[in-house]
Amino acid sequence: MTTATKERGILMHARSVNGILAGRKTQTRRIIKPQPYLVPSNGTHILMYMDRKHTQRVFNAEACSYGQPGDQLWVRETWKRQTVDAAGQHVAYRADGAVQSCARWPCDVAADRTTDNKWRPSLHMPRCYSRITLEITDIRVERVQDIDWWDAIAEGVKDPRSIKIHLDRSHPRNPVNLFAQLWDDTNGKGAWDRNDWCWVVEFKRVGA
Repeated sequence: MTTATKERGILMHARSVNGILAGRKTQTRRIIKPQPYLVPSNGTHILMYMDRKHTQRVFNAEACSYGQPGDQLWVRETWKRQTVDAAGQHVAYRADGAVQSCARWPCDVAADRTTDNKWRPSLHMPRCYSRITLEITDIRVERVQDIDWWDAIAEGVKDPRSIKIHLDRSHPRNPVNLFAQLWDDTNGKGAWDRNDWCWVVEFKRVGA
């Protein structure tokens, strides 16, 4: 990571974590807050949107809260402190049950030798316990319903190597329909129908 590269934490639920670990999730969509307007808000800021591949500017352009291409995101997931031995503090990850030692990370939290064995929310994960680091490769803005089935697969909704892809948009197992279900599960009932503007963050895994 260069000195110009910025690093931020990003919350991921278990399904997303497993998709990243399996190499099938390379995108995430996050609702823009507050939602942009389609008219000038103060005479200087305007959203200009043509289609999903030709997004212009939102809120003075490149001000995505998740960063810009080249920046890094460290994944925060559900975790717990488990055992302590000569190797250091061991941390378990709920998504797949994996256990790792944090001894390889220089972190003040590693000095905390408590082992209460309680699952802790992703929001409270220290940087030194994160096992996944992502590099942003692209940022764009689109309505959530603009997603196509290739992007739905990149969101990790299914593994195309093992499950038949249903191209019929009316089929419940179509990747877009599967993503719509996941979107409602994550953001609340009715979120898909609301069709919010969202940040589309494309990424690649680069380590921990």
